[in-house]
Amino acid sequence: GNDVIRMYDEQGVLQVSVAYSNSASWPQEPNGQGATLELLSASGIMNEADNWFAGCPNGSPGRDYIPGCGLEIEEIKEDRFLIAPNPGTDYISIIGPSNGSIEIVDLSGKLILVKEKQNENELLNISFLNSGVYFISLNGAVQQFIKY
Repeated sequence: GNDVIRMYDEQGVLQVSVAYSNSASWPQEPNGQGATLELLSASGIMNEADNWFAGCPNGSPGRDYIPGCGLEIEEIKEDRFLIAPNPGTDYISIIGPSNGSIEIVDLSGKLILVKEKQNENELLNISFLNSGVYFISLNGAVQQFIKY
């Protein structure tokens, strides 16, 4: 079936209205299977299924989606890295091995940026990116991040 999400501001004025469906083109996990339906890009077309993805199991009511669903990283292994803050706006830090090639790829697989990592805490300017979900790879390890 179809349903509608409506978001209002504090004055009760409708700000966003999204019609979605449980058809195969829409993410299926949020359809009664415990995950949230999360927006990929605020600048994308709201009523397009490709602009939505399945979020965390058991949802994220009342708070922003957290990539990795809030699971803590106990330690950064030698081939792993951490992205902070995530989500980010203008700058993010890539924390991990002090060398290697950092690559940013969008959801379509398009390579956006290649940069050689110089130190353990590399500050990366992401202000030029559109809002959305991206992947960063470093030395074979890949992580997702969100640009606001």
